[in-house]
Amino acid sequence: MASKEDSPPPIHLTTGIASSLGEIAKIAQQASFYHPKIVQGTPRSFDVARFWGDTIRAKDILNWQASTSVKEGMYRLISKYRLSRESS
Repeated sequence: MASKEDSPPPIHLTTGIASSLGEIAKIAQQASFYHPKIVQGTPRSFDVARFWGDTIRAKDILNWQASTSVKEGMYRLISKYRLSRESS
């Protein structure tokens, strides 16, 4: 196994738009048509406020960039999950 020093930097397959876990939870709640209560805990020193990936390496190396927003992707994911549950 290669050491960390030998490994290339990661390639982030993301939209490049920062999102908080709360924002993602709200999108999932809306897309699922359920309305569970979202409870936000007290932030801890090691918690990440926002999730974000640098898209430059994906574009430069793979000629790739996101064409789907997080919201649209969440709606598609939940819709496909529902369809697979209904057909099984």
